[in-house]
Amino acid sequence: MRKTTVYFVMTTGTIALLLCLIGLAMTLSGSAGKEVETPMMNNAEQAVNANSEDGVLSVLALGDSLTTGAGDDSETGYVGHVTDGLQQASTRQVTLNNRAVNGYVAQQLLAQLAETKTTELLRKTDLILLSIGGNDLFRGGETLASLDESLIRSIEQNFQTTFTQILAKIRKENPDAPIAMIGLYNPFNQLDRSEQTNEVVRRWNERVSKMLANDTNAVLVPTYDLYDANLDLYLADDRFHPNGSGYEMIAARVMQTLPATLRGGENNE
Repeated sequence: MRKTTVYFVMTTGTIALLLCLIGLAMTLSGSAGKEVETPMMNNAEQAVNANSEDGVLSVLALGDSLTTGAGDDSETGYVGHVTDGLQQASTRQVTLNNRAVNGYVAQQLLAQLAETKTTELLRKTDLILLSIGGNDLFRGGETLASLDESLIRSIEQNFQTTFTQILAKIRKENPDAPIAMIGLYNPFNQLDRSEQTNEVVRRWNERVSKMLANDTNAVLVPTYDLYDANLDLYLADDRFHPNGSGYEMIAARVMQTLPATLRGGENNE
């Protein structure tokens, strides 16, 4: 663990903070903003990718440990709950390809998108579930330990550049599939300097939301308010990743954002 992180832990004097930083070192991604309303994708009529196989609803999951389901003892994660919900709502067979990797940062995801296997999956998927950016922002605890504004701004700018390329690559291969991007929550909001860390994550979410705004079939799924007063209820033992209940709540939010064509509404066959 880096010296700045150790210093941060010692100065707070809390076991909870130590566990949070261990969770960070194990690398996730999700963490917070301050959203209240759940946005919805507008282009419901284009929700089903024309390239998908007849009778099959294909889901592609990309990103970091939030999308692998780290922290969920059942190993279901939000992805598993979403695909189960889609299967219950749809007359088609739901298939899942989960390409997420624990610890991934944006540059690693961008490189993965260039792989032949991922490109092939992108072209035929009907829905993209995505989480990325938490590891870029938190850096194993260093960012929150220092709260160095110049460092944070540099991280934000670098992520914006890479995330723009990620979105462009996805849309090059698949112009229509809905993208549900998981927003960040703040696992540190009960600890010292919570106002500052909340502001950092809130600003991050706002920035990502604006980047997605030009795509009517992409949305940032809000998670901050779910965890704001419920950290003990929804965090895993590492005090960073969601637990099973936390993932269920995220999945419910994802389902709310999806077009009716995927959630069992009109034209879902």
